[in-house]
Amino acid sequence: MKQKSSLLNIENGDLFLLREITISKSTTFSELRKLFPTHRIWEVETGFNWIYFDDILFEYKKFYLYICFEGEMIRMIGFSMQDNTTSTWENWSEENELQKEKYYKQWLTFHIGERRKFSWGIIDAYFDRKAGDTSIWINYN
Repeated sequence: MKQKSSLLNIENGDLFLLREITISKSTTFSELRKLFPTHRIWEVETGFNWIYFDDILFEYKKFYLYICFEGEMIRMIGFSMQDNTTSTWENWSEENELQKEKYYKQWLTFHIGERRKFSWGIIDAYFDRKAGDTSIWINYN
C-alpha cells in the first residue's frame, strides 16, 4: 500500500510527528531523554516512564505528544490536537469528547486509510472516560 502522508509509516509504525527525529518501535527512553533534556518527564514508580511534548506543529495544527516507555522500551504513543479554545472542566462534556473522537478517527482515515491494525501494533482514536480526554494512540506489539 502506498504511504498516504508524512504522519506515520504504516509498514513499520514509525511516527514522523516530530520534525527533528523519527520515533520508532526501537526508540529508547534514554535516547529521547538525551535529545530533549528540557521536556517534562514522568518517571512512574512502576517502571513506566513518560516524555511529554507540547506545541508540535503538523499541517498547521499544534499537537500534544506523550510517549510511554516500559523501562527503555517504547510501549505506546499518544497525541492530541491543541484546540484554539481554552478548555476547562466547566465547559467539558462527554458529548464534545465523543465528537472529538469521531473527528480524530476521520482525521486518521484521511492520513493513513481505514486500516488500524498492523503487524507492528495498532493506531486508533479513543475517548478515555476515566481521564475525560480523547487522544490518538499507537500501541506497539
